[in-house]
Amino acid sequence: MNRESSLASAILKKAEKFGDERIPDPDSFQSISGEGVRISYRGDDVCLGNSKLLESNGIKVDGEVQVMLDRLRADGKTAIILAVNHNVAGVIAVADTIK
Repeated sequence: MNRESSLASAILKKAEKFGDERIPDPDSFQSISGEGVRISYRGDDVCLGNSKLLESNGIKVDGEVQVMLDRLRADGKTAIILAVNHNVAGVIAVADTIK
């Protein structure tokens, strides 16, 4: 997978710890600066990024998810939304650790 951002690399590294093997490369990959990424993976259309990315791809964020996003942001975390085939499938929260 294209690991061009440190955030994407961190997410992939953590995700790979949960499985026995490396996550395969997607069929297609598009990085959208300031928004996230859009990929095609095993026939699925996947968006991973912020609300602006989802909006520009016609994906609606329902009230429950929006409340969660607002709460995470209020806690100082970066909220990353995962959508598969134009449906919100999950939210990833990341935070910088003090070194």
